[in-house]
Amino acid sequence: MEPLVARLRLVRSPADAEVSVAGRTLTGDAVTVGPGTHTLSATAAGYALQQVQVTVVSGDDREVRFSLSPVVPVVPVVPVVVPDAPGARPPPVAPGASPGRTAFWSMVITGGALGLGATITGGVAIATQYDYASRRVDDPTAPAIASRGEALALAADLLALGALGAGAAAVVFGLQSRARPTTPPVHVMIEPSRGGLSVVGCGSF
Repeated sequence: MEPLVARLRLVRSPADAEVSVAGRTLTGDAVTVGPGTHTLSATAAGYALQQVQVTVVSGDDREVRFSLSPVVPVVPVVPVVVPDAPGARPPPVAPGASPGRTAFWSMVITGGALGLGATITGGVAIATQYDYASRRVDDPTAPAIASRGEALALAADLLALGALGAGAAAVVFGLQSRARPTTPPVHVMIEPSRGGLSVVGCGSF
């Protein structure tokens, strides 16, 4: 007597997604399972985990589709303490150093790193889109390539926005550093006078 089984046909996007059921990794495009409820998991590098639960009876022949969502990289945010903010304590500054100048160079370096990342990611996205355009319509890998290209393009846009934000912050800090005047030292002297002692100050107050 043949065992009672059901057949599940697997459709993956991206095509290299790894599907598993009950801790067993599936290598083909179809799997036979027993009657009942089964939870299938799909994973791929750069994509979020997706789980699909199916309930089958003996003799079923069903298609199970996986469409994984790309994980968007998080743009790093550099916290900056503005010395002139009310209640904020500026960090200790070395003699001769300027807090505004330190923040300026921090933003320049951060913006440069984000700009370089946006350029590299954008180049890879364009190459991926060219690869997608060269594929045939019935190519089973075309949807995965299109999804990867869209994810890379979105990541490049976010990195570019971060670079623009860091550049704007660098301009602000640079202007503040230049606009802040240096206060000359004040000298106080006590001299004798006819009525007793007098205090004489030299410098700007």
